[in-house]
Amino acid sequence: MSYSFVFKRGEKMNYNQLYELQCMRIRREAMEKSYPREREMKLRRRKKELLTEKQDLILLEEKLRCQMKDIHRLQDEKQTIVEEISKINEDLYSNRFTAKELTSMQNRLENLESTLANRKARIEKENTQLMSKKSGLKDRKNGLVDRMKDYQGKVEEYLQERNRLLEKLKQLDEQIVEFVGQLGEEERGFYDNENTKFGIQMLSILKKGRFCSSCSMLLETDTIGAVKANQGGVRCQSCDRVIYNLEE
Repeated sequence: MSYSFVFKRGEKMNYNQLYELQCMRIRREAMEKSYPREREMKLRRRKKELLTEKQDLILLEEKLRCQMKDIHRLQDEKQTIVEEISKINEDLYSNRFTAKELTSMQNRLENLESTLANRKARIEKENTQLMSKKSGLKDRKNGLVDRMKDYQGKVEEYLQERNRLLEKLKQLDEQIVEFVGQLGEEERGFYDNENTKFGIQMLSILKKGRFCSSCSMLLETDTIGAVKANQGGVRCQSCDRVIYNLEE
């Protein structure tokens, strides 16, 4: 015969119990794979994007403060020019200066008036730009606040889902440990050996009455007969796993 037995003749292994343990471990593995790692990575990327945008807004706000300082400097220069123009106008009609001095003062006055007009134009332009940038900054801040709230909401949902999953995994791990502790000596030895060799999928199922569910190999007739006769420890000729008759 082409099949072999795991234990000595006459010994009976509780494969139902072992298969139940295998199902618990498979369920645990599937549950662990459902851990929302992809969502966690997306949330981390989203957080980085939001923090980058926040930093950009801080830098923009600092630039606007610098621009405001420039406007204040221009306004101070404008006021200085206005005061000097006023003083020159007083001197022009004081009859205290010669014609040459008055001509020089008149030229200076014209230059100051030209400079004053330039300062006024720059101040108006800078103020217009500043107001537009402030409005844009306010809109971006409000938008960022909304996106941060949306992000926080998604983080809360993620944490709740993750914590529920972790709690279920913890409970299932405890059940598995308890289940393994209740195995008989023979089942425990089999479990340890087969788990080391094959991992979680230590038992194979008789699929469609003639196939090994693990490697899909068509089993030989005598192997199929032995499995269906519930002879313990019959292995697949291909993957060497013990074949379990789920429908027994």
